[in-house]
Amino acid sequence: MGLAPRTTRLVTTGVATLASLCSTAGMACAATAPDFQLAYFASARTIGGQRSVVVRDMAIQNFGTFHADVRCHCDRLRGPVRTSKAPGDHEYLGVNWVLRPGQRVRAEDYGYGDYGRYAILAAQLRPRARLVTVASGCLEPGSLQPAQCPGGPAVPPTGSSTLVAAGTPLTIGPQLGSVSPSCPASPCLAVTGVVGFQTALAGAANPDTVNTDGHVTAFTLALGAPTPAQVTFFDQREGGQPRAGLTILRKDTSSTYRVVGLTQTFDLTPYLGRTETFSLAAPLPAYAGDIIALNVTSWAPALAIGQPSSTTWQAARTAGRCRTNAVPTPTPFFDDDLVFGCGYEAAELTFDAAMTAGL
Repeated sequence: MGLAPRTTRLVTTGVATLASLCSTAGMACAATAPDFQLAYFASARTIGGQRSVVVRDMAIQNFGTFHADVRCHCDRLRGPVRTSKAPGDHEYLGVNWVLRPGQRVRAEDYGYGDYGRYAILAAQLRPRARLVTVASGCLEPGSLQPAQCPGGPAVPPTGSSTLVAAGTPLTIGPQLGSVSPSCPASPCLAVTGVVGFQTALAGAANPDTVNTDGHVTAFTLALGAPTPAQVTFFDQREGGQPRAGLTILRKDTSSTYRVVGLTQTFDLTPYLGRTETFSLAAPLPAYAGDIIALNVTSWAPALAIGQPSSTTWQAARTAGRCRTNAVPTPTPFFDDDLVFGCGYEAAELTFDAAMTAGL
C-alpha cells in the first residue's frame, strides 16, 4: 500500500515530511506521536476563472498506532472518494480538493494522553504550482491545540509559522510614536496612490512580514496634520479626500507580489493630526511569510522623513516611475500581481496592523 509518485505534465507529486522534532536537545520523544508523511497527487487548474491547485489524492503515512486525520478547509470537485485504511497508512483517493490562495490542508496524528503532531500545507501557484509546508509542530494532549513540544519548541520548516498560542494578540509593523509624519512641516510629504510596505527599519529587515498564522483585525495610522492649504493641494491633485486600507501580499518573484487579501478603505479626513485605529469589518486571514502593506487609494499623510538611510520601504510602481509625482498605482484587486519596482530610503510608513494568532 502507498501512494506512488507519478509523473504527468502540469502535475506535482511529492511527499511532505515533518521536521524531526526528536533532534532537539532534551526532547522527550517517547511522549510524542511519531513523524508522519503526506503523499499527494495534485495539478494546477483554472476553476471559475481563478488559478488553483487541485489535490486529487492524498495519503497520510507512517503514523504507527496513533490516530490520524487529514482534511482541507476548501471546496472540492464532485466525485466519489475512495478511502483505504491500514495500520499507519490512510489513503484518500478522489478527494479533488480545490486549493485557492489562503486555503490549507491540515494533517495530524495523536494519541490519548500523548502529544500529537501536525502539519499544514498550502498551494503555491507561482513560479510553478505545488504544495508547500507552511507550518508544523506539536499538539497539546486532549485539546489538540498547537503547543510547545516536550523538551523544547517545535522545529518548523523555513518560512513556516512561528508557534504562538491561538488568540495571542500580535502587532505587525514599527512601534508607532517613535517618529512623526512630516506634515504640516515643509515639505509636507504624503503617501500618494500606492501600495507600500516597509522593507527595513533602522537596518532591521522585514518589519511588515507576518511570522505567525492568524487574522488581521485592525490597523493603526499615525497621521500628520496638514494645513488647510496642504489638504486642498493633495485633494485636488491626488484623487480627493485621504483614504487608506490594508493589502495582504504574498511574494511571487524578487519584485512581484500577489494580492491575497484586501480590507475596506477608510476616509482619513476626520483623523488628520491623530493616531487612529481602524477596526476591520471582518477579520482577514494572513499567513506566515505574507506581507501587510498600506493601500493608499488617494493620499495619506503617513510618512516620516529624515530617518536613517537603513530605513527603507517599497512601492508598487514600475521602475523608472519612482518620483513622488509618479502615476498612481491602479486600485488593486484580489489575485492581482503587483510589481514593486521602486524603493525609497530614509523614510518610514507610519502604520501598523493588529493580528490575533491562530486560524
